[in-house]
Amino acid sequence: MATKMKYDINNIDTRGKTDFDLSGNSQIEKLREQFGCTLPEYENYVTKYGPSELADMLRIYSPDRVLKDVKEFRERCAKYFLWDDEDSALTEEEVQECFPIADTWNGDEFVIKTGEKSGIYCLPRDEYTIFVVGKDLQDIINFVMLSGKLCDLNEYYEGNPPDGHSFSINSLPQEKPRPSSLPRP
Repeated sequence: MATKMKYDINNIDTRGKTDFDLSGNSQIEKLREQFGCTLPEYENYVTKYGPSELADMLRIYSPDRVLKDVKEFRERCAKYFLWDDEDSALTEEEVQECFPIADTWNGDEFVIKTGEKSGIYCLPRDEYTIFVVGKDLQDIINFVMLSGKLCDLNEYYEGNPPDGHSFSINSLPQEKPRPSSLPRP
């Protein structure tokens, strides 16, 4: 049975705001070319809202930032690779093939791996295990808000684009998962 999404990235109340910073949209094609992948939900999100912060917790990067930061990310991971637990979803060499698209204010990073083992992974700040997240931005949001691995479970959260204007992402009407049924690190 398929898992229902608790949070829906398409259910955003912008509170009347329409002037989002979309300067990075021209970089989406460069992102596709450099990394050889498409991310429909991510591309749609940054095309509509630009880079932003969700729940005062999750920052979604602009394509410009992804392109600019990938070299520094890989150098930092090569120098300070911490996720050597035997249960890690990626090896140190595989992390070198990744690029970051989001992070949390706590320092957890969300990266995309293309090719073999393609998908989105979480490199947590306070754990030694890299987690499999999924395939797109919706999976990141649900991982942050529902897995219980990075923060307490949330029923509702708000986002703040960089200019300080708020928008909301509301939970879908369905039963809240019980904390005891979710794996904890």
